[in-house]
Amino acid sequence: MAIDEDLYSRQLYVLGHGAMARMSSSDVLLVGLTGAGVEIAKNVALMGVKSITLFDPQPTEWRDLSAQFYLGPEDVGHPRAARCAVKLASLNEYVHVS
Repeated sequence: MAIDEDLYSRQLYVLGHGAMARMSSSDVLLVGLTGAGVEIAKNVALMGVKSITLFDPQPTEWRDLSAQFYLGPEDVGHPRAARCAVKLASLNEYVHVS
């Protein structure tokens, strides 16, 4: 897979093509999408890994809305991972989010 040099120009400058190629072929599993988990998920998606699998079957609670920026009142009662996947996928078209 070719690396989009316009999108990843800063990372390529710091990491180089070799590290970026390895990263773009990596699959990542993220467990837990509370405040810290969603921040990590966002950063990993923007880094340009091959795929991210989200696992957090817990239903969204009202208290989650204060720390989790991808969830809103309409998500209360629904699994966190399922509701965040679409929004995370929109960050980077090269990363498959499931």
